[in-house]
Amino acid sequence: MHADAMRARTSARAGWSDTTPTVIDADASSTLRGLRPMPDSSRLCIDSPEAYVSTVTSQTTGGKVWPAARTLYDHLASSRTRPPRGKLLELGSGTGWLSMALACDFPALELVVPTEMLHGNAFAWLERNIAMNTEAGLPLSACRAQPLDWSWLADAEEAPLPSEGDAGEAGARAAALEQLRGVAWDLIVGSDLVYDEEGARALPAAIAALLRLSGAEGRRVLYAHTLGRFEILDRDFLEALHAEGLSAYELGADPAGEGGAESADGAAPGAARVDLAAAVPDFSGSLFPEMRVAVLEIEWTAS
Repeated sequence: MHADAMRARTSARAGWSDTTPTVIDADASSTLRGLRPMPDSSRLCIDSPEAYVSTVTSQTTGGKVWPAARTLYDHLASSRTRPPRGKLLELGSGTGWLSMALACDFPALELVVPTEMLHGNAFAWLERNIAMNTEAGLPLSACRAQPLDWSWLADAEEAPLPSEGDAGEAGARAAALEQLRGVAWDLIVGSDLVYDEEGARALPAAIAALLRLSGAEGRRVLYAHTLGRFEILDRDFLEALHAEGLSAYELGADPAGEGGAESADGAAPGAARVDLAAAVPDFSGSLFPEMRVAVLEIEWTAS
């Protein structure tokens, strides 16, 4: 765990405990200081590592809150960005922290749907954290978890509606697609979801499928990605986006300070959108390439 992003605290005694839920301190992020009073998300808890091990049946990446999730929250909480509203879907929610934090702190979000795969009990771990925080009294009425394996989205537009006899994964897929089909998502988000070649191909395919299902016009997709962690996968991810007819733009401050047009994510003039193809160099061959979290806006490539 990164000390500047997460602190575990107990109300009964000082010190650390592997069996104590982790309280995520939203005020630890420097970009939040001075923006507004302590947000409700500062009281969010993620269940203990011991609970994680007892819940999942295979290794997942959902055992902690990754820095990219904090970076994406900070971007959405920034005064330079239009606050999220309407309907939000999160891919690969892991602990559920990002969806819960957004549901807590942005009352204009009428529906927040964190998703996770059933495999390895990843979805059960997500549900456990949401239930724990709901029982603790946090404002999570808009947060409704949904199982979703990205492979279910293949040919989703032609998938049959669920029937009474559906069971197991087939039934879960049919029910998930029925819930997702036709929903006009105002925002689709995700953070650090590419860890292997399969994921580098599957994530762009999932994003494209969701845009087709919901109608792409006016939809926003924001994805926080750690560039440089796996250089070859960065290139694979970019190529897979292009193969799906998608482009990615890194959102950030205007390095020249000259201002510019408002971006599609509602950032104020002065926030630059840099084509990811220009931001991601060819493989450098460096043993320890520089890593940084980039907030990417993904959209259909203009024809």
